[in-house]
Amino acid sequence: MASQSPFLKWLTRVMKDEGLNQTDLDKKLKTRGAVNHWFKRGDRPHRQTIKRLATLFGVTEGYIANLITEERHGRDSGAMDPSSDECLRGIAEDLGRLQGKELKRRAARAFKKYVNKTINDLEKEMD
Repeated sequence: MASQSPFLKWLTRVMKDEGLNQTDLDKKLKTRGAVNHWFKRGDRPHRQTIKRLATLFGVTEGYIANLITEERHGRDSGAMDPSSDECLRGIAEDLGRLQGKELKRRAARAFKKYVNKTINDLEKEMD
């Protein structure tokens, strides 16, 4: 069995974090069976659905498009060092562009959770 694509890895993680199954996500995105097609047939979301995903999960459309592009070009989305200044600056810019207090709060919590996990993982490696 082939490994999951960067887009599907990300989507699986955020669905788990939000406690959503494929049917729940379809409802939130106002799609019918699209999520299942992404996982089973390798289909990719349409532009309008990418916009909805970005809004729902507090990321930019460009972030999702980049995951899909990396997938098509065979690059791993984890290639950028998450501790690099460039990566952190990009995340801060994305957070600054978000509209609405609740969306910014959710994105900030997700970022904090990611940073804390990264720190914990690094500390374990050093032990």
